[in-house]
Amino acid sequence: MNRRGGCGRRALLVALVLFALGACAVAALTGLAMRTPAGRYYVAVGLLVGGFDQLAERVATRLVEDRPSSEAAYYGLLAAAQRRQGQSAAMLETLDSAVEALPGSWDAHSDRCWYGTLFDAADTVMDSCETAVAGAGDRRHLAAAHARHGVALARAGQLDAGRMALDRAFDVWAEAGVDPDRFDQPWSAWRNGLEAGNDPFDEATLERERQRF
Repeated sequence: MNRRGGCGRRALLVALVLFALGACAVAALTGLAMRTPAGRYYVAVGLLVGGFDQLAERVATRLVEDRPSSEAAYYGLLAAAQRRQGQSAAMLETLDSAVEALPGSWDAHSDRCWYGTLFDAADTVMDSCETAVAGAGDRRHLAAAHARHGVALARAGQLDAGRMALDRAFDVWAEAGVDPDRFDQPWSAWRNGLEAGNDPFDEATLERERQRF
């Protein structure tokens, strides 16, 4: 019994030592990553994925403050952290700041268009939706911009215009050789709903899209 008890204590001690070493290694790697903007960005992404929304917000806030005209992704990350915490007004302000700091950024305008649309502010972000369409650099961006613009128009009460914009998105995807059968939902369902003269953007649908990272 004593030998078995001694082995058990030694095994527990070894496990604790290995855990401590692992924790130290993670802390050291995190410290190294935090020395560069790119490293800090990925640390914040990891925190957000892990559910540490407040910590992710702090890291992303510093990135935006330190490099306000550098990357739209920094603003997008901060907006995601705010969104996860129910701070929709702060999120929309962050996305407004992104397009002010980076007026030529397709990503900044696309994010502002999309999340403004999802959070009941489609009328106020329509300029970014149009800028994203005009500034798309490739077919993937152009299709996404038309699709998001279509949803914005529909949510602003312009169902026919929204359907036509979604039609343009599907046309661009088809021209790019994308098989229509592989189009991810919810685009197809939304397009079909608009074609039937319905408004497919109920609260449950919007909330599901708001939770995507």
